[in-house]
Amino acid sequence: MTALLRKPLVHIGERSRDFCIVTPLPAVAQYAEELAREMNIPACIALSQVDNDVETALEMIRHEGVRLLATRGYPEYILRRKTKVPILAIGYSAENFFETLLPYQNSGMTVGHLCFPGQNQKFMKIAKLLGLKGRRLEVEDRNNLDAALNSARKMRIDLLVGGLGLISAARRKGFHGIPLLAENREEIRQTFLDARAMLAMEAVNAERHSFIRTILDANPNIIIQVDDEYTVAYANNSAQSAFAAIHPELLGIPLSEVFPETDFGTLFTASLLREEPDILTDKLHREFLFEVTRLRFQGGPEGYILSLSSVQAIRKGESNRQRRLGKQGRPPYFTLSDILGKSPLMMRAKSLAAKFAASDAPILIVGATGTGKEMFAQAMHVLSSRAAAPFISLNCASLSETLLESELFGYEEGAFTSARRGGKPGLLEVAHGGTVFLDEIGEMPLAVQARLLRVLQDKMVTRLGGTGSMSVDIRIICATNRNIFAMAGEGQFRADLFYRINTLILRIPALAERREDIPLIANSYCAARGTRLSREALGKLSERVWPGNVRELLHILDRAHIISASQRIGPESICFDEDLLREAPGGVRETDVAMQERYRLHEALQRNCYHRGRTAAELGISRVTLWKRMKSLGLS
Repeated sequence: MTALLRKPLVHIGERSRDFCIVTPLPAVAQYAEELAREMNIPACIALSQVDNDVETALEMIRHEGVRLLATRGYPEYILRRKTKVPILAIGYSAENFFETLLPYQNSGMTVGHLCFPGQNQKFMKIAKLLGLKGRRLEVEDRNNLDAALNSARKMRIDLLVGGLGLISAARRKGFHGIPLLAENREEIRQTFLDARAMLAMEAVNAERHSFIRTILDANPNIIIQVDDEYTVAYANNSAQSAFAAIHPELLGIPLSEVFPETDFGTLFTASLLREEPDILTDKLHREFLFEVTRLRFQGGPEGYILSLSSVQAIRKGESNRQRRLGKQGRPPYFTLSDILGKSPLMMRAKSLAAKFAASDAPILIVGATGTGKEMFAQAMHVLSSRAAAPFISLNCASLSETLLESELFGYEEGAFTSARRGGKPGLLEVAHGGTVFLDEIGEMPLAVQARLLRVLQDKMVTRLGGTGSMSVDIRIICATNRNIFAMAGEGQFRADLFYRINTLILRIPALAERREDIPLIANSYCAARGTRLSREALGKLSERVWPGNVRELLHILDRAHIISASQRIGPESICFDEDLLREAPGGVRETDVAMQERYRLHEALQRNCYHRGRTAAELGISRVTLWKRMKSLGLS
């Protein structure tokens, strides 16, 4: 203790730092000590000097670790503004005011109460009860009473009451004043009762806080609390472990140190308006699904609670699950981690896929052949609540109308000549509770479209040749490389079905739109086969338009792997289809100019989703000229 005490600090109980009383009055200190022993309340009593009670109280808080403090008058007023430790007031009782003012009852005197801001209103009530004119004179600084005493003169106050220090100073200025009885034992006892209740409540809250923290620390999800300036106020064990490589201690650091180049204000505001999780990428380029909740504290700072899940961990867990399913005869599915790409377009597609997975609404995946539409469909199934249920895939272009109907809806025994005995359940039946992926939906015959629309509307399926219907709970994901919006407008695809399947639309970018991903895909694919690409080979791959997208790229890499005589693949092993076919007798003999024109036109069509009007406008030609060029180049 650096502050001077009038006598050594008195400790009562082993945990005497729980509660402390600071007073310059020996009588108050003596009675407080007696009460602490009588009521068995752990406490410490500090008898300060008259002019250093504030400093003494602050020393008790800083160096003694006091968690609850009681005092009165000026130190009470000052400490409430200087510390977050709860401050109890040893107040004056109504009896104090009553006994002091009773001799002046019904005298009509104007009586003023010298007090500090925040003190109670008992004086005003007692003055009115005794027929006196009560005035409240608040003092901001006990060492400067001039403003309060000037007000007292203007109000023609006859008598002042208040604490001993204030009244003594007023008397020196010529005022008539009576000090209130400071040793009111009932008020001191009430302070101890309040302290005991607060300590008991604090113990309950501490136990509750410890229990909640234990639960949060055991939670495998990453949980972080930040204030309104996005500074970390709390991080559970999972968060500390996940980001230890970025920062050894999360508490107190800006969230931007973990997730750089992120506009948290915009991101959090948008996330609060959506039910689906969003994606954050940390400093190590790892992805995390996150949900955010707004925090509001009464009279305190606001902030956010973030709950994050590592996309990599989710994928790993799903991969393990799929391996177990594979051992049971069920095929493993692709996850978002299997889809390579760090370009903005691909990151956007993966982010949307993660959000769409949380919904049960139908999804339409659009993209050119070879972009990985089924991979995205499987990845969304894996992230959905239906992950444990079947994922059924069907290519609508691979079957005739009759076979497509029987595969989708099933059939009863005797429905047609070759129907198997007992009938057969359709894929929509088998997928109950899971996901149905319909690839090349644009190739589905109109008659089958009508039956599928009925299933989507009624959630009921009827087998071919059957009369009864059964309920099905399925999530539909469709995919196409055609412009079925235009097809619907031209009557080639049912408009009502189109609007049923496109609640959510996911566009997969062509490889030509994300050229920066070519090295990543190529290097990863070769590394898995124990080979690597030379810089020249990689450059040759990066310059290509890739009309066949990722599928064509992997096909070329497979060819290079076989052709190359070493583990290092050079540019001479990168052979494109048109080069080989041009050299072959009887093969395709297109000129280089025609090939470049074909790729340029194909790329323009992809950019405009095969809309001829927009493509023609971009190229500066008429629709008729565009159609003729497409026909001559085999793109019609």
